[in-house]
Amino acid sequence: MGACFSKVFNGCPLKIHCAVTWILPKTRDQYLILGAEEGIYRLNLNELHEDVLEKLLPHRCTWLYVMNNVLMSVSGKSSQLFSHSLLVLFDQRHLQRRNDSLSFSSHCSDRIKPRKFAVSVKIPHTKGCRRCSVARNPYTDSTFLCAAVPSGLVLLLWYEPLQKFMHLKFIPISLPDSLPIFELLVSTTDEVPQLCVGVRESIKGNPGKQPTV
Repeated sequence: MGACFSKVFNGCPLKIHCAVTWILPKTRDQYLILGAEEGIYRLNLNELHEDVLEKLLPHRCTWLYVMNNVLMSVSGKSSQLFSHSLLVLFDQRHLQRRNDSLSFSSHCSDRIKPRKFAVSVKIPHTKGCRRCSVARNPYTDSTFLCAAVPSGLVLLLWYEPLQKFMHLKFIPISLPDSLPIFELLVSTTDEVPQLCVGVRESIKGNPGKQPTV
């Protein structure tokens, strides 16, 4: 069976907030993607002997999630939800590494890089995002992403043909200042998930008082 945990590196200088793993389809290499104060980084877990962390994006990142080949992140000074194409992002990184290794220099190398697709896209109405949660409904095979913003909740639904999360609805609501719990809950009867933002123990001696969700 092997160990459940393995050491990746010692003395990492980054202030890491989150991490996800992703397999690059072309090479089947598994990557660890880290979200940190200093930006978004990647580490090839199949080449740990190189022990190299590469910066993918320079923006502060506090939350990450991978859906197929799409990386969702809460990034930037304004803490906005972003969608990133991992395939394009990795291809650009590979092209940059190849250009850096050329024996001759070219001042116009940036002009010839292909930009057919947007690497990173801001998700509308998610500026000031506080928390995010993702849940898949196994009964309907739908995947939802919920983002807490200053004015309420933004609910997104994964749309497979376009390979993206699409806006489903906005729910204006006042949320607690602190959100230690922020989890989506699915059921067989509801088309959209419920959101749990807190649980407290029932009051002793009062059987009618139930835990609040």
